Amino acid sequence: MVRLFFLFILNVFFVFSALAQKENNIWYFGEKAGLDFNGVNPLGLIDGELNTLEGCASVSDFMGNLLFYTDGVKIWNRLHAVMPNGDSLMGNYNSTQSAFIVKKPKADSVYYVFTTDQYGKMYGLRYSEVDMTLNGGLGAVTMNKNIPIHTPVCEKVTAIKHDNGNDYWIVSHHFGNNTFYCYLLNSTGINLNPVVSNVGSAIIDSINTKGYLKGSLDGKRIAAANANIGLEVFNFDNATGLISPTVIINKFLTEENVYGLEFSPNSRFLYVSYNLSPGRIVQLDLLAGSMNEIKNSSILLDSLGNGGALQLGPDKKIYCSKLNAAYVGVIKYPNEQGVSCGYVENEVFLEGRVSRFGLPPLLPYENFFLVNNTCLGDITKFSLNSLYSVDSVKWNFGDPASGILNFSTMENPFHKYNSLGSYEVYLDIYKKGIKETLMQVIHIYPYPPLFIGNDTLLCPGDVIILDATTPNGLYYWHNYGFNTPTLNVTTEGLYGVDIEVNGCRKSDLILIKYIYQPFDLGENVLFCYNEPLLLDVNAQGASHTWQDGNRNPSYLVTEKGKYWVTVKLDGCVNSDTIFIDYNSIPTKNFSNDTTICEGEEILLKIKQDNFNFLWQDNSTAGSFLLSEAGYYSVEISDDDCYYSYEINVEVEQCELEMPNVFTPNNDGINDRFVPFEILLKTKGELFIFNRFGLKVFETENLVSGWGGMCNGRPCNEGTYFWVVKFQTQTYGELTTKGFVTLLK
Repeated sequence: MVRLFFLFILNVFFVFSALAQKENNIWYFGEKAGLDFNGVNPLGLIDGELNTLEGCASVSDFMGNLLFYTDGVKIWNRLHAVMPNGDSLMGNYNSTQSAFIVKKPKADSVYYVFTTDQYGKMYGLRYSEVDMTLNGGLGAVTMNKNIPIHTPVCEKVTAIKHDNGNDYWIVSHHFGNNTFYCYLLNSTGINLNPVVSNVGSAIIDSINTKGYLKGSLDGKRIAAANANIGLEVFNFDNATGLISPTVIINKFLTEENVYGLEFSPNSRFLYVSYNLSPGRIVQLDLLAGSMNEIKNSSILLDSLGNGGALQLGPDKKIYCSKLNAAYVGVIKYPNEQGVSCGYVENEVFLEGRVSRFGLPPLLPYENFFLVNNTCLGDITKFSLNSLYSVDSVKWNFGDPASGILNFSTMENPFHKYNSLGSYEVYLDIYKKGIKETLMQVIHIYPYPPLFIGNDTLLCPGDVIILDATTPNGLYYWHNYGFNTPTLNVTTEGLYGVDIEVNGCRKSDLILIKYIYQPFDLGENVLFCYNEPLLLDVNAQGASHTWQDGNRNPSYLVTEKGKYWVTVKLDGCVNSDTIFIDYNSIPTKNFSNDTTICEGEEILLKIKQDNFNFLWQDNSTAGSFLLSEAGYYSVEISDDDCYYSYEINVEVEQCELEMPNVFTPNNDGINDRFVPFEILLKTKGELFIFNRFGLKVFETENLVSGWGGMCNGRPCNEGTYFWVVKFQTQTYGELTTKGFVTLLK
């Protein structure tokens, strides 16, 4: 009985462990350093031949026995000898991810070694094929060596598991722009027609080609460390190979020479190293919310030394390299937040060897299963991730309430959960009589509540804030690319937002329209003549109120001034104002037709400043002196207005009768010099000059005339010259002259 019981225990152990996958258990890196994960704790190795500053890769068989390792230039087999045809690969020891090893899907012995050149140089991204059946099972590089894929590329290449659970996406970044290239690797080989995504920052400076490119284990996110450009994180669709324009993190930790990256096994946390002295390691919570909230979730774990690679190990711990360090650090509990993640700077002694910047990348060689669509009401999709063909499987979805639907024997089944909560899902895998059991706890989450409002009418100038705020939400506003919880709207259109919480995404749309009132009183107006103006608004369906309370849609303007109207339509109020002004009409001192006396002069005058004048003889003065019969005209203009006047002048013989002698002796007879025909005169001036031509008297009172005084004193007897200028109702201004004798 004792013996039987002992054998039973051995068989049970064999059943559950025989299919354990250990392809990542041997690492070689740095200056001939290495780690062996086949024991309880990793141990340093000293038998490696690899000596590299940065990129490297290693692979073992499913039992953890070394197969080969590489620095991207040479490939060493398990005996630490260079493989046949295994030198002169076109990677570079100074390239961040100089090499990446991926097993060909559904093949037991064929591997692809992907290489990248340094600083975006000409060798670019290439692959070489290793066949482990060659060279007596030690492996050799086939004729498919240094096959070009794309050039130039950054020092970045990674592999992300396809949504189908079997294939891989090989992802790299072009040097010179912002383009990611994703190549499908399946059982037939690599498809050289890439899926292209133009997202994130353009990498045009060779220094920014440095830094790691990593995908999360769930295949949903991809992160790029672009040296001084900083950290960028995107959503990744592992079903199509497309990288979403939704930027989770953009240009974070710029100018810090960001270098190493690693996701936590649960894909929630991202660990980042940067190697400007002092180097640092930080943790970011990708479920913290908005981009700024994710950045603000940064927790410093280490600030010593030059930070290098961060690499998830087969024990689900993250290992940390530093330049010329005798130990590698470790993050023991990477699924825990903050300092609870258990970072230890010097955890594993390298037995006298030293690390440099690089560590070999890990591929999910273990059997596991992927779960998609974990939102309530969705059909949850399960897919087995196995490197080998299996004989059969059996699923237990942990949902006994679903009855017989709780079980399935399909490799990639579906199941619908009708309640929120956590479920323990078991998968039994059978191959050649051996069973392996996998278990994963999955969570069924609700779709986030999302309502950004009913379709809305806004008044011109209004701003509406669309608010999609939800705890732990990730946001994407359609056509805008913003990842903020709110959006300020100032123009009409259809607005949409996606929000994701715990992988459950919901969308909502809202139509924003502005109520436009197409009325305009026009520009301020300056009229040349005092003419009426009709202001017409006629906003259909609206009410109108003018400055004086008038409520008609139109308003007749007859005077200059300020006019305004307020229009109300569907609750919106708008107004407009216009200033109306009239130019002063130039005034003239003449009628249209007139008659003057022969020998007389008449002065035609226009009273208006800042105008231009053009008389019939092309003269441009503001007045015109005439003495002859004829047709006279003037054109008057400024920048806005134009006027014209004309006059027809006839000449007739007529005289203003003036005495030729007077006696200012106070005898009451002929004491004053005055015109005889004064009734025709309405206004005038009289000037008296002595025989020397000096003016001795003047007056504007032609009725009283001259009383014989010269500059306030009685004048001497003699002959004096006189000039009379006077206005007539018929002739306008006339001038006449003559001599008079003063006697006493």
